Amino acid sequence: MSIKKEKGAHRIIVGVDYGTTYTGVSYVSSTSPDLRDIKHICNWPGPTKETEIVFKAPSRIAYPDGDLPPAVPKWGYEVQPGMTAYSWTKLLLDSDTLWTQYDDSTLEYASQTGILQLPPGRTAIDVVADYLTQVYQFTLKTLAKQITEQALRITPIEFWFTPGDGVLVCDCGGGTVDLTTFLVTQTSPVLTFEELCAGIGCKFGSSAIDRSFYRLMFQRFGSAFENLSPRYTGPGSSFMNKFEIVKRGFGQTPQTSFELPLKMKPCRPDPAHYDEEERLVTIDENDLHAMFNPVVDKVLSLVRQQIDDAKVEAGKDVLNRIILVGGFGDSEYLHQEMVKAFGSNGKITITVPNYAQAAIVQGAALRGLQGLQPTTRRCRRHYGFKLGMPFVKGVDDESDAYIDEWTGLKYTARSMKWMISKGGEYKPNYTHTVPICAIYDASQRLQSSQTLYACDRTNVQTRSFEGIYPVGEIITDFTNTDLSRFETKVIDGKLKYRLDYETKVIFGAEEGVLKFESTSQGRTIGQTSIRFKTVKFY
Repeated sequence: MSIKKEKGAHRIIVGVDYGTTYTGVSYVSSTSPDLRDIKHICNWPGPTKETEIVFKAPSRIAYPDGDLPPAVPKWGYEVQPGMTAYSWTKLLLDSDTLWTQYDDSTLEYASQTGILQLPPGRTAIDVVADYLTQVYQFTLKTLAKQITEQALRITPIEFWFTPGDGVLVCDCGGGTVDLTTFLVTQTSPVLTFEELCAGIGCKFGSSAIDRSFYRLMFQRFGSAFENLSPRYTGPGSSFMNKFEIVKRGFGQTPQTSFELPLKMKPCRPDPAHYDEEERLVTIDENDLHAMFNPVVDKVLSLVRQQIDDAKVEAGKDVLNRIILVGGFGDSEYLHQEMVKAFGSNGKITITVPNYAQAAIVQGAALRGLQGLQPTTRRCRRHYGFKLGMPFVKGVDDESDAYIDEWTGLKYTARSMKWMISKGGEYKPNYTHTVPICAIYDASQRLQSSQTLYACDRTNVQTRSFEGIYPVGEIITDFTNTDLSRFETKVIDGKLKYRLDYETKVIFGAEEGVLKFESTSQGRTIGQTSIRFKTVKFY
C-alpha cells in the first residue's frame, strides 16, 4: 500500500495505543513511501518478557518502596512479581460513567479484590501520566538509536477494497471493545471512506476473562488463593503469564485441560482442580468456555447491532467485511465464533490482520503521516446548551416561566438549543452559529459561564432536560469589548447593557473534537473543545 508523501519539513510521526492491559508504539518518517516503513517498538525494557521481541508492553506501573515521582517508577516489563503494581488504571479514568447493559459487571468485583487500585496521593490521571511519561522517554531513546539504522521491516497490513464495500472494524482490546463501520467511496489514487453509522462500544474487553479467572480461583480455593501475595497471582506473575498463554491458544487445538504452576495450601483440594504434589492448578475447556463466552457474546451482540444500524442507514445490506484488531482480536476462539455468527453464509468475510495487536498503533502512525481519515463522520450524541425560548402556552410549564427584563416577554427556562445531532453526518469543519444576548449592569462582572451538554438518546426534545449531562463549559469574557457599542436601557433605575454575541460550534473531524467558540465585536471572547471521537458506550 503506497503512502502519499507530504511536502514540508522532515518529521517523525509516532503513534501510541494506550490500552487497558497493553500499550504499543509505532513510528514512521514523513519521507517514507510505503506502509511497510511503519515500525513498531518491539524491544521493551524489563526482565519479565517471555521473548525478546514483543509488540506491546504491559500497561502497569510500580513505585518501588512507595516512592512517588520524581523518583523513577518501574513500568511495563520492569515490574516484577512482589512489587506493588497498579494495573488496568485506564478503566478508572471512566469511573464516573454510568453502568450500561453491555458493560462488565465484574469491574466492581475486581476493584474489591485489589486489582483496580491507586497508590496513596495519586489519582488515576496521575498514574496514567506517570506511565505514559516512561513510555515517552523510552520512545525517544529508541528513536535516537534506530532512526538512522536499517530497521526491521514489518509485514504490511493490506486489505483489498472496492468502492461500495462496507467494512466493520472491531477493535477488541483489554478493557474495551470499539466498533465503527465505514463505507469505502474510493480506492485510487488514495483510499477514501466515510463513517456509515455511529460507532458503538463497551467497557468489556479481554481483561474480563482475567477477572472471571480470579473469581473462579477464589471460589475453588478460597483463602488459600486469596491470601497469596500478588507476586504469585498478580499481573506479571508466572501464574498469570501461563494463563495468558492458555488464553491466546484457546481454540487452536482440541486440548481439554490446562495446568498452571502455583504453590499454595488449599484445604482438602479437589484433585481435579489442584495437584498438591506437582503444585499445579488445573482448569478445563468448560472453565474457559465459561470465561470466554460472556465476553464473546457481548462482542457478537455489538456486531449485530452495528450491522443492523448500517443496514438502516444504507437502506440495504452493505457490510461485506469484518476486521478484527486489538489484542483480543487475535483470539482464535473469538474468530471462530465470529465466523459461525456472521461468515457462514459467505456474504461477510472475517479478516484478522497479521499482528492484530499492533494494528491500531500502526494505523495511528499512518493517520499522522497521510492524514487518512473519513471524509464524513457520524456524531455519537447530541450536543448543545440551555437557552431561554419564548413561552408557549399549553406546551411549557408555568413553573419554568420567567419574564425577560429587556423585552418584557414571557420565556421558558426549560429549553435546549441543540447544535449537533446524534447520527448526523458532518463534513470536516462544519459550523453552526447561534446569536445570543446577555443582560448586564455596571455592578456585575463581565464574565459568565455557559455549560455544554450532551445526550445519548436517539430523539431529544428542545423543551426537556431529560437524559442530558454536562460535558464542558465556555467562559465568556466581555472585559475587552467596547461597551459603548452595545444597546443600553434603564431598567428599575439601573443602566443595563444588552451584550450581543454568537456561539459557534465547529465539527473538527480532522482533529477529532467539537470546538465551541463565542465571539463579539469581531473578537473571540470564549472557547472550549470537546472530544467527539470517543464511541458511544452502550
